[in-house]
Amino acid sequence: MLQRTCLVITATLATLLSAPDTRADELLRVNVFPGPQHVALYVAKEKGLFAKRGLNVEITFTPNAKAQRDGLADGSIDIAQAAVDNAVAMVEAGKKDVIIVAGGGNGMLNLFVRPEIKSLRLPLSMIDYVCTV
Repeated sequence: MLQRTCLVITATLATLLSAPDTRADELLRVNVFPGPQHVALYVAKEKGLFAKRGLNVEITFTPNAKAQRDGLADGSIDIAQAAVDNAVAMVEAGKKDVIIVAGGGNGMLNLFVRPEIKSLRLPLSMIDYVCTV
């Protein structure tokens, strides 16, 4: 499974961690696709870095992009890490408001091309999964 990143959790959490007036019981529900790119979240939680700033961070894996988008829309997820196509789908198809935080990592957005393809001509449109169009 290719992990896509658009809502970069580290940037959002860094902002939240710098806020001195966070309540000690503040629950922050973070939803991610399974993969090694989230190790820093688990290390920070294990070492108590979130709790030190008054955040109770709950990290869950999403079964698929639609479930993640639905969770953001219904409020059962506070922060999601996904590719920007999911945010576009929420706005265009779901008619929901979305805030995109980008940067802070490479996002593991890789392009794999068959050996017989020697060049790509622009304009080029690609999607990572048909359920986000």
